[in-house]
Amino acid sequence: MSILARITDPTHWINRIVYVLAAYTLAAIGVSLFATIFTGNVEVSTSLSTWMGAIIPSLLWIVVTLIVILEERRQPSGSTTATGIIPTQQTPRLILRGMLWGMIMLGSIAGMGLLLGAHFELTELNISPLAVAAITIAAVGEEVLFRSTILRVLNERFGSVTAILVTSTLFALAHTGNPSAAGLSWVNTFLVAVILATVVLRSGSIWTAAAFHVVWNLMVALCFGSLSGLDTGLSAARMVVDQSSELSRLLFGDSYGIESGLACTLSIIISFAFLRHIIVIDPYVIAARYRISFTRTAHANRSATEIGADE
Repeated sequence: MSILARITDPTHWINRIVYVLAAYTLAAIGVSLFATIFTGNVEVSTSLSTWMGAIIPSLLWIVVTLIVILEERRQPSGSTTATGIIPTQQTPRLILRGMLWGMIMLGSIAGMGLLLGAHFELTELNISPLAVAAITIAAVGEEVLFRSTILRVLNERFGSVTAILVTSTLFALAHTGNPSAAGLSWVNTFLVAVILATVVLRSGSIWTAAAFHVVWNLMVALCFGSLSGLDTGLSAARMVVDQSSELSRLLFGDSYGIESGLACTLSIIISFAFLRHIIVIDPYVIAARYRISFTRTAHANRSATEIGADE
């Protein structure tokens, strides 16, 4: 194969990753330029600034999702279902499993806090639909970027261990620029990325990981304070710990939030122990990746035929 043919080959693993990353970079530049030009020509009020702060990043994540879908369509016999993004009949079950997983992890952290003397205080209720939508879209968008095409291509080329470690490292590095990010917050971000990548690879779909990510981000923002060092503006309650205690700060984090505490580390490790209960395989996505069709009726007929042959 000539160099030109290799560079233009849409199936080559390097080209697939470069396509997604290059398109993402161009999209980010385009969205940033749009925001800069818009704010430069229009007198921006506080409310408009808040609106743009939520809409502009959300627009970028929507474009990223479209990029990944188009990348799959470039493949020979490509199917959008193969991305693991397009909902299937299995998606509601995947979403429910991810939501329960997120609530149980946060519940375990809250339980540890209460046992060690922490308490929850109600705050001024602030649940902005725009902020909720932005956090939700960003969480799903991050799953699409880090644990869709890039994870799958690396897995097909180098195996699951390399794919998980590389994408998890990239995910953790992407959060190192957040305010108050430090060693333990990076470790926790890396560990949760490892388990999310494992779930996506095993299930074939992003939706268990995406549902977990959405629930985690929203519940942390609403009930625990800082989300990865960021003030989202959402509030309903706050877990108050003794900041004068070195143990409390070590367990439940600093200004970065609970994601920089050892209690979060422990909850992630426990999740690894129950990994097989978290994963639900989506056969529709797996079938699409092997370029075959899958229906429940066909699956039942195949099973009956195999049973008959065994008899």
